[in-house]
Amino acid sequence: ILIFAYMSISSITEINKRHEAVFDEYGAGASYFGMAAHNFQLMTTHAETMMAVSEQSEKEEAYAEYQTARANTLTNIASFSAVIKDEEVKTQIMAMDTDLRNYLAQLDVITEKLIREEVQDFIETEEYHNLQKQLTSINTKIDGLFTTLYVNGDKVDGDVARRSGKTTQVCTVISICMVLYNVVIWCYVVNMIYKPVKKLTSAANQLAVGDVEVTIHRESGDEYGDLAESFANMAANMREQ
Repeated sequence: ILIFAYMSISSITEINKRHEAVFDEYGAGASYFGMAAHNFQLMTTHAETMMAVSEQSEKEEAYAEYQTARANTLTNIASFSAVIKDEEVKTQIMAMDTDLRNYLAQLDVITEKLIREEVQDFIETEEYHNLQKQLTSINTKIDGLFTTLYVNGDKVDGDVARRSGKTTQVCTVISICMVLYNVVIWCYVVNMIYKPVKKLTSAANQLAVGDVEVTIHRESGDEYGDLAESFANMAANMREQ
């Protein structure tokens, strides 16, 4: 029973640890990546603002917000990569990160030119349209990464849940078997004790009403056997008298 209890507790503990690991990996990963996507959108919005406004003060304000959102985006992606162990997700992160850094390198150059007023009407240029195409590609990869993250997370969580169900079934079957085993042992022990006592009681009742021909045989080498032998000797003595 103690071994079974230990195995059950160990199995449940292991399942709980796996559930926690799934949450830590996919739950925390989704949180970090969600923040990264949010900050990336803020960053591109502030960059667009810089391209659209004409006042230098507005450009400087948007540039400061752009730099903050840029730094937060890269920090969130680094945190996301640190908690994720899923190889499929990691491959997509690497592909997206490469495109993102290329995009940022170009966007940094443009924003610096805008803040120095070295470029005008950037929205009308071919370079702006190329940046928009890159942005669309990155957003598509972000959407794909979100999908993979949630699908794989649900799959792993489902596998853990199925293993948990199987462990519960095994524990239930073993529990039932142990209960049946204990019942059998209990019946055996009770029968071992009750049967000799019943025979002695029946023989004593016969002797009490004068039936000195009652016989009882020793069937075991324990105390019940000794008692049966003593009773048989007593009955034999009474017959001789």
